[in-house]
Amino acid sequence: MKKRFALLFLIGAVIGSVLDSFHIQGGAAHYAKPMALGISWWTPWIMGLVTVVIGVTHFKIHPVVPRLKWGLLVSLVCFFVSYWASAFLPVTNFEKTLFISALYFLGWGLFDKTGMSLVLAFLTAVIGSGVEGVLGYVEFFIYTKPDYLYVPLWLLPLYANASAACGNLGRLFLQRKDI
Repeated sequence: MKKRFALLFLIGAVIGSVLDSFHIQGGAAHYAKPMALGISWWTPWIMGLVTVVIGVTHFKIHPVVPRLKWGLLVSLVCFFVSYWASAFLPVTNFEKTLFISALYFLGWGLFDKTGMSLVLAFLTAVIGSGVEGVLGYVEFFIYTKPDYLYVPLWLLPLYANASAACGNLGRLFLQRKDI
């Protein structure tokens, strides 16, 4: 079990940090004390922890999602495209929000269709955006075009996509006995 948690953490720390660097490269955000890739030293730790928390809570609350392997692949692609769009898509925050939301509902509609996943995505979005709002308030990092409480509107559906991707990843890893 410890290996599964460690693997989830490592995947989240590496991939999450690279994806977060998109926001730096695209000018959507900047860190108060950047280091490698323009992110802070604590970014990999937060990304790894968030991946484990989402993966474990989703596995415990809603352990089985139909067609998990295809759902995992699509949710990861939607999450990566969402991150790219939030950083580089040359449109308004509202238009980014619509696009990123559509990506979430595409994956949900094709591979999930459960009310519990919507609840988990909503909770992940609200809690994640709230934490980032606090981090923005204390100026650990700053979004360049916030819409409310120091964060952009598109952050909510970005977290919904994180809920799907990290939740499915957690379900896959925590169900397996060979890791």
